[in-house]
Amino acid sequence: MITLAPMDVADIPQVAAIDRLSFPIPWPPDAYRKEILGNAHAHFFVALNGEARQWRRWFGLKAQRNVIGFAGYWFIIDEAHQLTPPAFNALLKILEEPPAHVIFILATTEFEKIPPTIASRAQRFHFRKVSVVEIALKLKTIVAEEKMRVTDDALELIAASAEGSFRDAESLLDQLTSLEERVTVESVEKIIGKVGFARTTALAELILAQNLSGALQYVASIQSEGYNIIDLTKELIHYLRRALTLRYDADIAGLFAGELTERELTALKKHSAGMDGATHVPLLKSLIRAYADMRYSPFASVPLEVALIEHLAKK
Repeated sequence: MITLAPMDVADIPQVAAIDRLSFPIPWPPDAYRKEILGNAHAHFFVALNGEARQWRRWFGLKAQRNVIGFAGYWFIIDEAHQLTPPAFNALLKILEEPPAHVIFILATTEFEKIPPTIASRAQRFHFRKVSVVEIALKLKTIVAEEKMRVTDDALELIAASAEGSFRDAESLLDQLTSLEERVTVESVEKIIGKVGFARTTALAELILAQNLSGALQYVASIQSEGYNIIDLTKELIHYLRRALTLRYDADIAGLFAGELTERELTALKKHSAGMDGATHVPLLKSLIRAYADMRYSPFASVPLEVALIEHLAKK
């Protein structure tokens, strides 16, 4: 069965999406064939399931149109690692004698599952995640154009929560603005359960100052106010890891600049000066174990509190 579905073409110029069409037969009827192939800029996914011998009938077509400068047809196979062995075999036969007017794009997040016979006949392009700074700038543009009320701190937290995806960031912004007339970092923390940079920095400050009482009270307040204590631990691990590596390699600040804002990077540099490998590597290991435990524990804050007591209590 061949299934055609439209792709997201928001960022691709001169590309028109086609309506979702599903054909339980090897070849679409003439009415659909004209609608699909008659579109000068049709761009679509091709997903294969089971028998794939009809591929050659598709690729034997003579190209008559241009798609973004290429005189031919582009076939984007999404989640390519999920193709069945017969489908991979059919694709291999085509790639061994590739038609000049056809380009295949195999999209996958699990490259190791692509058979070597396929991978060796393709060019590989690794897409990086977009930096937090770039996402935040894009969100600021959207907020200004749409006249939304969102604070800069909230935008930075939304950008960090998107984990390198423009789409996820914009979707999250849309959800938050539909729920709140004015979006603040506190409302983002409450709604999505992610702890902001300021709260993580405050706890790191107490830990580096060896202030066990203050750290335990801070954890208790985070818990009582309904914030996500598990996410706080995760962000704390990332923060201390960055500070420790920055302590021993100042040049790595250039890499962190893509993940953090200038204000956050300044705070990180300040705390890195107080980091010590002999003291804080064991702490990081303990926090990682605590994070693993608290994800499945009915007492979420206990592993974190135990880790802090072990490393901050005066011997």
